[in-house]
Amino acid sequence: YYGPDWLFPGTLVSSIHRLFHEGVSNIVLSVEFEEAGSRDSDDLQVQYFTNNLDGTFTYTAIPMQLYYKILPDTGWTPDSVVLKIRDSSDAVIRTQTLGSGIGEQETTWDGKDDSGEFPEHGLNTYEAEIVVTKDAMPCSGEKVFAIFEIRQGNCLYREITVDEHAAILYEYKGGNKIADLQDGSKYIVAEHEGTGGDTTTHVYGDWTTWVGGEGAYCPPVLKGSTRRALRQAILENCYDLIQLTIPYVPWPYDDALHWKDSTWDGTFGDIERLRCDGFVEAVYEAIPVRLYGADTWWNIMQSGSTNVVNHNSGGDSMTPSKQRHEPDLTANTEDELYKP
Repeated sequence: YYGPDWLFPGTLVSSIHRLFHEGVSNIVLSVEFEEAGSRDSDDLQVQYFTNNLDGTFTYTAIPMQLYYKILPDTGWTPDSVVLKIRDSSDAVIRTQTLGSGIGEQETTWDGKDDSGEFPEHGLNTYEAEIVVTKDAMPCSGEKVFAIFEIRQGNCLYREITVDEHAAILYEYKGGNKIADLQDGSKYIVAEHEGTGGDTTTHVYGDWTTWVGGEGAYCPPVLKGSTRRALRQAILENCYDLIQLTIPYVPWPYDDALHWKDSTWDGTFGDIERLRCDGFVEAVYEAIPVRLYGADTWWNIMQSGSTNVVNHNSGGDSMTPSKQRHEPDLTANTEDELYKP
């Protein structure tokens, strides 16, 4: 028997009510997610790399907060309460046994599936379901949500007087909120700053001149199946360069990358001077992920002078704007700060 929705009005119209017998009373059971005020369930989950502050980054998800209510809130005990996470094909990817409390309850989902992996990002393609069972009769409440991926490791470019300035999206400081995703103050970039200083970090939102709106770019390989491992390597290379003291001389007055010894050995430790676009190039191509250059000389981190000299001088010498969009010489394509 299905009880009418008006018996226990709630915030979730998909809540299913069940009638069961408890002692001498018939009880209508309902399960509802709460979506307002201090008990506002998250409508999205953010996946990102967390900075462990020791040179390593870990891919993880911000736990998704779920508030729910099981009614009636007195006089009975569920046989089981289970959280199920479903994907766009309605397949259950995570099952989590919850406590048997009734009334207002809460739980979190850590973002992993039953195999311990993080599922692909997607806009409103996932569903959280709370299933309450009594006397072999299930009742459930559901909510649809999105998973967003912060695109750390992307190249960022903003306009400056002589050309453009290059940086890398480094950290995310927000939470599971669309307002945080859209807030530039929640993002940190890594850059070789243009004030004569060393490689450092800076708040993305302090600047309003990012090219192309958000100004995010990356090679296609950073959008594919191996992107997480590659992006992790990019962030860890950023960390390594931040630890070094390398003078900066802005374009176009010096080389993108100039080395210390007579022969370039292709290591971060052999960099004597570095420009902002040279920083981005070195971070990527030390992996190696191709960013800028012709087939025969694209890897600036290859030992010997040929490749690095081609980046520094000649008709095809690199600039930040060329690194961003030069046809036939850059691997960069447009991307975002985050993707659903």
